[in-house]
Amino acid sequence: MAIIQPESSISAFVAAEQASAAGQDLNAGSMQEITQTPQANSPSMDAFLAAEQSNGVTVQDSGSVSGTYMSANGDITDVAPGGLSSMSDINFSSTNARSFASGLPPGGEWGTVMNTPTTSFNAVDSSGMPAPTDWRVRVSLAPASTVFYNDGSNTIMSPLVETDGVIFPYTPSITIVHTATYASTQLTHSNYTPHFFQNGDVSDITITGDFTVQCQGDGHYLMAAIYFFRAATKMFFGDQAKNQGFAGNPPPMVFLHGYGPEYFPNVPCVVTSFSQVMSPDVDYIPVTSIDGSTVNRLPTSTAVTLTLKPVYSRSNIYNNFGLSDFAAGRLLGTSISGGFL
Repeated sequence: MAIIQPESSISAFVAAEQASAAGQDLNAGSMQEITQTPQANSPSMDAFLAAEQSNGVTVQDSGSVSGTYMSANGDITDVAPGGLSSMSDINFSSTNARSFASGLPPGGEWGTVMNTPTTSFNAVDSSGMPAPTDWRVRVSLAPASTVFYNDGSNTIMSPLVETDGVIFPYTPSITIVHTATYASTQLTHSNYTPHFFQNGDVSDITITGDFTVQCQGDGHYLMAAIYFFRAATKMFFGDQAKNQGFAGNPPPMVFLHGYGPEYFPNVPCVVTSFSQVMSPDVDYIPVTSIDGSTVNRLPTSTAVTLTLKPVYSRSNIYNNFGLSDFAAGRLLGTSISGGFL
Protein backbone atom coordinates (compact mmCIF):
# COMPACT_ATOMS: atom_id res chain seq x y z
CA MET A 1 0.00 0.00 0.00
CA ALA A 2 1.18 3.52 -0.73
CA ILE A 3 1.38 6.84 0.98
CA ILE A 4 1.31 9.52 -1.73
CA GLN A 5 3.96 12.10 -0.99
CA PRO A 6 3.39 15.73 -1.98
CA GLU A 7 6.36 15.66 -4.31
CA SER A 8 5.04 12.66 -6.27
CA SER A 9 3.93 13.22 -9.84
CA ILE A 10 0.64 11.86 -11.16
CA SER A 11 2.39 10.24 -14.12
CA ALA A 12 4.68 8.29 -11.84
CA PHE A 13 1.78 7.32 -9.59
CA VAL A 14 -0.34 5.98 -12.43
CA ALA A 15 2.64 4.17 -13.98
CA ALA A 16 3.38 2.44 -10.68
CA GLU A 17 -0.27 1.48 -10.29
CA GLN A 18 -0.40 -0.03 -13.76
CA ALA A 19 2.79 -1.98 -13.10
CA SER A 20 1.38 -3.22 -9.80
CA ALA A 21 -1.93 -4.32 -11.39
CA ALA A 22 -0.06 -6.17 -14.13
CA GLY A 23 1.87 -8.23 -11.60
CA GLN A 24 5.20 -6.50 -12.29
CA ASP A 25 5.57 -5.63 -8.63
CA LEU A 26 7.41 -7.72 -6.05
CA ASN A 27 4.18 -7.68 -4.04
CA ALA A 28 1.48 -8.18 -6.66
CA GLY A 29 -1.57 -5.98 -6.13
CA SER A 30 0.17 -3.65 -3.70
CA MET A 31 1.30 -0.05 -4.06
CA GLN A 32 4.83 1.10 -3.36
CA GLU A 33 5.83 4.48 -2.06
CA ILE A 34 6.66 6.96 -4.82
CA THR A 35 8.97 9.85 -4.09
CA GLN A 36 9.86 11.13 -7.56
CA THR A 37 10.10 14.77 -8.50
CA PRO A 38 7.17 16.00 -10.67
CA GLN A 39 8.03 15.85 -14.34
CA ALA A 40 7.46 18.56 -16.92
CA ASN A 41 3.87 18.96 -18.14
CA SER A 42 2.52 16.69 -15.37
CA PRO A 43 -0.21 17.88 -12.97
CA SER A 44 1.08 19.33 -9.73
CA MET A 45 0.54 17.42 -6.55
CA ASP A 46 -1.32 20.39 -5.08
CA ALA A 47 -3.84 20.22 -7.92
CA PHE A 48 -4.17 16.48 -7.49
CA LEU A 49 -4.80 16.75 -3.76
CA ALA A 50 -7.30 19.56 -4.34
CA ALA A 51 -9.17 17.37 -6.81
CA GLU A 52 -9.11 14.49 -4.35
CA GLN A 53 -10.55 16.71 -1.63
CA SER A 54 -13.39 17.74 -3.95
CA ASN A 55 -14.15 14.03 -4.39
CA GLY A 56 -14.58 13.60 -0.65
CA VAL A 57 -11.09 12.24 0.11
CA THR A 58 -9.42 13.29 3.34
CA VAL A 59 -5.98 14.86 2.86
CA GLN A 60 -3.76 14.49 5.92
CA ASP A 61 -1.30 17.07 7.20
CA SER A 62 1.59 14.93 5.98
CA GLY A 63 0.32 15.29 2.43
CA SER A 64 -0.93 11.72 2.18
CA VAL A 65 -4.37 10.78 0.97
CA SER A 66 -6.83 8.60 2.85
CA GLY A 67 -9.97 6.94 1.59
CA THR A 68 -10.64 3.65 -0.22
CA TYR A 69 -8.43 2.22 -2.95
CA MET A 70 -9.75 -0.27 -5.52
CA SER A 71 -7.08 -1.98 -7.61
CA ALA A 72 -7.53 -3.20 -11.17
CA ASN A 73 -8.22 -6.73 -10.00
CA GLY A 74 -11.18 -5.55 -7.94
CA ASP A 75 -9.57 -5.67 -4.50
CA ILE A 76 -10.41 -2.86 -2.11
CA THR A 77 -7.79 -2.03 0.50
CA ASP A 78 -7.26 0.78 2.96
CA VAL A 79 -4.46 3.18 2.17
CA ALA A 80 -3.11 5.02 5.21
CA PRO A 81 -6.02 5.51 7.63
CA GLY A 82 -8.63 5.40 4.86
CA GLY A 83 -7.35 4.96 1.31
CA LEU A 84 -7.36 6.51 -2.12
CA SER A 85 -10.68 7.27 -3.84
CA SER A 86 -10.46 8.55 -7.40
CA MET A 87 -11.85 6.79 -10.45
CA SER A 88 -9.92 8.99 -12.86
CA ASP A 89 -6.51 8.18 -11.40
CA ILE A 90 -6.73 4.41 -10.93
CA ASN A 91 -6.68 1.68 -13.54
CA PHE A 92 -10.17 0.11 -13.29
CA SER A 93 -11.81 -2.68 -15.19
CA SER A 94 -15.20 -1.64 -16.61
CA THR A 95 -17.02 -3.78 -14.04
CA ASN A 96 -15.12 -2.30 -11.11
CA ALA A 97 -15.62 1.21 -12.46
CA ARG A 98 -19.39 0.77 -12.60
CA SER A 99 -19.45 -0.65 -9.08
CA PHE A 100 -17.25 2.14 -7.79
CA ALA A 101 -19.38 4.86 -9.42
CA SER A 102 -22.52 3.32 -7.91
CA GLY A 103 -21.01 3.26 -4.46
CA LEU A 104 -21.21 -0.52 -4.22
CA PRO A 105 -18.73 -2.30 -1.94
CA PRO A 106 -17.00 -5.53 -3.10
CA GLY A 107 -19.11 -8.61 -2.56
CA GLY A 108 -22.15 -6.54 -1.62
CA GLU A 109 -21.21 -6.27 2.07
CA TRP A 110 -24.02 -4.62 3.99
CA GLY A 111 -23.20 -1.33 5.65
CA THR A 112 -19.93 -0.56 3.83
CA VAL A 113 -20.84 2.03 1.21
CA MET A 114 -18.30 4.40 -0.33
CA ASN A 115 -20.98 6.86 -1.39
CA THR A 116 -24.77 6.84 -1.32
CA PRO A 117 -26.36 6.09 -4.70
CA THR A 118 -29.73 7.70 -5.32
CA THR A 119 -32.65 7.17 -7.66
CA SER A 120 -33.62 10.33 -9.50
CA PHE A 121 -35.53 11.03 -12.70
CA ASN A 122 -36.41 14.02 -14.84
CA ALA A 123 -39.25 12.47 -16.77
CA VAL A 124 -41.84 15.16 -17.45
CA ASP A 125 -41.94 18.74 -18.64
CA SER A 126 -43.86 21.61 -17.04
CA SER A 127 -47.13 20.52 -18.68
CA GLY A 128 -46.92 17.01 -17.23
CA MET A 129 -46.13 15.35 -20.57
CA PRO A 130 -42.99 13.25 -21.20
CA ALA A 131 -39.91 15.38 -21.69
CA PRO A 132 -38.93 15.55 -25.39
CA THR A 133 -35.65 13.75 -24.78
CA ASP A 134 -37.08 11.08 -22.49
CA TRP A 135 -38.07 8.00 -24.48
CA ARG A 136 -38.28 5.54 -21.58
CA VAL A 137 -41.40 3.39 -21.27
CA ARG A 138 -43.80 4.93 -18.76
CA VAL A 139 -47.26 3.98 -17.46
CA SER A 140 -49.12 6.86 -15.84
CA LEU A 141 -52.54 8.04 -14.67
CA ALA A 142 -54.63 10.68 -16.40
CA PRO A 143 -53.29 14.21 -15.81
CA ALA A 144 -56.31 15.24 -13.71
CA SER A 145 -56.39 12.07 -11.61
CA THR A 146 -56.46 12.48 -7.82
CA VAL A 147 -55.94 8.84 -6.81
CA PHE A 148 -52.95 6.60 -6.11
CA TYR A 149 -49.69 8.55 -6.38
CA ASN A 150 -51.61 11.79 -6.98
CA ASP A 151 -53.18 11.40 -3.53
CA GLY A 152 -50.96 13.38 -1.18
CA SER A 153 -51.69 11.02 1.71
CA ASN A 154 -50.37 7.97 -0.18
CA THR A 155 -46.82 7.67 1.14
CA ILE A 156 -45.89 4.33 -0.38
CA MET A 157 -46.58 5.56 -3.95
CA SER A 158 -44.99 8.97 -3.45
CA PRO A 159 -41.80 8.07 -5.43
CA LEU A 160 -43.99 7.94 -8.55
CA VAL A 161 -44.89 11.63 -8.28
CA GLU A 162 -41.50 12.68 -9.66
CA THR A 163 -41.86 10.42 -12.70
CA ASP A 164 -45.64 10.88 -13.09
CA GLY A 165 -46.19 7.13 -13.09
CA VAL A 166 -43.96 4.08 -13.36
CA ILE A 167 -40.90 4.28 -15.57
CA PHE A 168 -39.26 0.99 -16.48
CA PRO A 169 -35.62 1.52 -15.51
CA TYR A 170 -34.37 -0.97 -18.11
CA THR A 171 -35.56 -1.35 -21.68
CA PRO A 172 -38.52 -3.77 -21.46
CA SER A 173 -39.78 -6.32 -23.92
CA ILE A 174 -43.08 -5.16 -25.47
CA THR A 175 -45.44 -7.22 -27.61
CA ILE A 176 -48.26 -5.52 -29.49
CA VAL A 177 -50.49 -7.12 -32.14
CA HIS A 178 -52.79 -5.39 -34.65
CA THR A 179 -55.54 -7.60 -36.04
CA ALA A 180 -58.22 -7.37 -38.71
CA THR A 181 -61.18 -9.73 -38.45
CA TYR A 182 -62.99 -10.96 -41.58
CA ALA A 183 -66.29 -12.84 -41.53
CA SER A 184 -67.16 -15.37 -44.21
CA THR A 185 -70.37 -16.52 -45.89
CA GLN A 186 -70.89 -20.07 -47.07
CA LEU A 187 -72.41 -19.81 -50.53
CA THR A 188 -74.06 -22.78 -52.21
CA HIS A 189 -72.34 -24.10 -55.32
CA SER A 190 -69.25 -21.93 -54.87
CA ASN A 191 -65.61 -22.99 -55.14
CA TYR A 192 -64.38 -20.09 -53.03
CA THR A 193 -65.61 -18.60 -49.76
CA PRO A 194 -66.11 -14.82 -49.83
CA HIS A 195 -64.81 -12.83 -46.88
CA PHE A 196 -66.08 -9.54 -45.56
CA PHE A 197 -64.30 -7.13 -43.25
CA GLN A 198 -65.86 -7.19 -39.80
CA ASN A 199 -63.63 -5.09 -37.50
CA GLY A 200 -60.07 -4.15 -36.60
CA ASP A 201 -58.51 -4.33 -33.18
CA VAL A 202 -55.34 -3.64 -31.23
CA SER A 203 -54.79 -6.68 -29.06
CA ASP A 204 -53.42 -6.67 -25.52
CA ILE A 205 -50.04 -5.04 -25.04
CA THR A 206 -47.65 -7.18 -22.99
CA ILE A 207 -44.72 -5.48 -21.26
CA THR A 208 -42.00 -7.46 -19.48
CA GLY A 209 -39.20 -5.60 -17.75
CA ASP A 210 -36.66 -5.82 -14.95
CA PHE A 211 -36.33 -3.77 -11.79
CA THR A 212 -33.23 -3.83 -9.60
CA VAL A 213 -32.72 -2.72 -6.02
CA GLN A 214 -29.23 -1.53 -5.06
CA CYS A 215 -30.14 1.19 -2.57
CA GLN A 216 -33.02 2.46 -0.45
CA GLY A 217 -34.29 4.72 -3.24
CA ASP A 218 -34.46 1.80 -5.68
CA GLY A 219 -36.39 -0.18 -3.08
CA HIS A 220 -38.90 2.60 -2.51
CA TYR A 221 -39.47 2.93 -6.26
CA LEU A 222 -40.01 -0.82 -6.73
CA MET A 223 -42.50 -0.93 -3.85
CA ALA A 224 -44.37 2.05 -5.33
CA ALA A 225 -44.51 0.39 -8.75
CA ILE A 226 -45.77 -2.91 -7.31
CA TYR A 227 -48.55 -1.22 -5.35
CA PHE A 228 -49.49 0.93 -8.32
CA PHE A 229 -49.90 -2.03 -10.68
CA ARG A 230 -51.72 -4.07 -8.04
CA ALA A 231 -54.14 -1.25 -7.32
CA ALA A 232 -54.73 -0.59 -11.03
CA THR A 233 -56.52 -3.96 -11.27
CA LYS A 234 -59.01 -3.17 -8.46
CA MET A 235 -62.32 -1.27 -8.53
CA PHE A 236 -63.44 1.29 -5.96
CA PHE A 237 -65.64 -0.48 -3.42
CA GLY A 238 -66.92 -0.12 0.14
CA ASP A 239 -67.44 2.67 2.63
CA GLN A 240 -64.15 4.40 1.93
CA ALA A 241 -64.92 4.65 -1.77
CA LYS A 242 -68.42 5.89 -0.92
CA ASN A 243 -67.02 8.63 1.31
CA GLN A 244 -64.58 9.64 -1.43
CA GLY A 245 -67.32 9.70 -4.05
CA PHE A 246 -65.72 6.88 -6.06
CA ALA A 247 -68.01 3.99 -5.09
CA GLY A 248 -68.72 1.66 -7.99
CA ASN A 249 -66.05 3.14 -10.27
CA PRO A 250 -63.96 0.65 -12.24
CA PRO A 251 -60.15 0.62 -12.00
CA PRO A 252 -58.63 3.86 -13.28
CA MET A 253 -57.35 4.15 -16.82
CA VAL A 254 -53.61 4.36 -17.40
CA PHE A 255 -51.65 5.82 -20.28
CA LEU A 256 -48.69 4.22 -22.03
CA HIS A 257 -45.81 6.36 -23.27
CA GLY A 258 -42.48 5.34 -24.74
CA TYR A 259 -39.85 5.59 -27.48
CA GLY A 260 -40.90 9.06 -28.58
CA PRO A 261 -44.18 10.78 -29.50
CA GLU A 262 -44.67 8.76 -32.69
CA TYR A 263 -44.39 5.29 -31.20
CA PHE A 264 -46.51 4.97 -28.06
CA PRO A 265 -48.33 8.29 -28.13
CA ASN A 266 -50.18 8.56 -24.82
CA VAL A 267 -52.08 5.31 -25.43
CA PRO A 268 -55.18 4.99 -23.17
CA CYS A 269 -55.31 1.54 -21.57
CA VAL A 270 -56.62 -0.51 -18.70
CA VAL A 271 -54.47 -2.96 -16.75
CA THR A 272 -55.76 -6.50 -17.22
CA SER A 273 -52.97 -8.39 -15.45
CA PHE A 274 -49.81 -7.86 -13.43
CA SER A 275 -47.26 -10.44 -12.33
CA GLN A 276 -43.92 -10.34 -10.56
CA VAL A 277 -41.21 -13.00 -10.46
CA MET A 278 -39.40 -13.23 -7.11
CA SER A 279 -36.48 -15.49 -7.88
CA PRO A 280 -34.75 -17.62 -5.22
CA ASP A 281 -31.43 -17.03 -7.03
CA VAL A 282 -30.94 -13.38 -6.01
CA ASP A 283 -30.21 -11.58 -2.78
CA TYR A 284 -32.99 -9.96 -0.77
CA ILE A 285 -31.89 -6.75 0.91
CA PRO A 286 -33.60 -4.83 3.74
CA VAL A 287 -35.38 -1.66 2.67
CA THR A 288 -36.85 0.67 5.27
CA SER A 289 -40.25 2.12 4.39
CA ILE A 290 -40.44 5.82 3.52
CA ASP A 291 -42.07 6.66 6.84
CA GLY A 292 -39.52 4.52 8.68
CA SER A 293 -42.13 2.29 10.30
CA THR A 294 -41.29 -1.05 8.66
CA VAL A 295 -38.45 -2.95 6.99
CA ASN A 296 -39.11 -5.17 3.99
CA ARG A 297 -36.81 -7.56 2.13
CA LEU A 298 -36.77 -6.83 -1.60
CA PRO A 299 -35.03 -8.82 -4.34
CA THR A 300 -32.00 -7.19 -5.90
CA SER A 301 -33.44 -8.14 -9.30
CA THR A 302 -37.03 -8.91 -10.19
CA ALA A 303 -38.99 -9.25 -13.44
CA VAL A 304 -42.50 -7.84 -13.82
CA THR A 305 -45.02 -8.52 -16.57
CA LEU A 306 -47.83 -6.10 -17.29
CA THR A 307 -50.73 -6.62 -19.69
CA LEU A 308 -52.52 -3.53 -21.00
CA LYS A 309 -55.66 -3.40 -23.13
CA PRO A 310 -56.00 -0.26 -25.27
CA VAL A 311 -59.44 1.35 -24.89
CA TYR A 312 -60.98 4.22 -26.84
CA SER A 313 -64.36 5.79 -26.17
CA ARG A 314 -66.95 5.82 -28.95
CA SER A 315 -66.95 9.61 -28.82
CA ASN A 316 -63.17 9.74 -29.20
CA ILE A 317 -63.22 7.35 -32.15
CA TYR A 318 -66.09 9.12 -33.91
CA ASN A 319 -64.87 12.68 -33.39
CA ASN A 320 -61.10 12.25 -33.65
CA PHE A 321 -60.23 9.19 -35.71
CA GLY A 322 -59.65 9.42 -39.45
CA LEU A 323 -57.76 6.76 -41.40
CA SER A 324 -55.95 9.27 -43.62
CA ASP A 325 -54.80 11.23 -40.59
CA PHE A 326 -53.88 8.02 -38.80
CA ALA A 327 -51.80 6.78 -41.74
CA ALA A 328 -50.02 10.14 -41.93
CA GLY A 329 -49.13 10.10 -38.24
CA ARG A 330 -51.36 13.01 -37.35
CA LEU A 331 -53.28 11.25 -34.57
CA LEU A 332 -50.39 11.14 -32.14
CA GLY A 333 -51.50 11.76 -28.60
CA THR A 334 -50.58 14.91 -26.77
CA SER A 335 -53.75 14.74 -24.69
CA ILE A 336 -56.34 12.22 -23.60
CA SER A 337 -58.12 12.55 -26.96
CA GLY A 338 -55.18 11.10 -28.92
CA GLY A 339 -53.09 7.98 -28.53
CA PHE A 340 -54.44 5.94 -31.44
CA LEU A 341 -52.36 2.86 -32.30
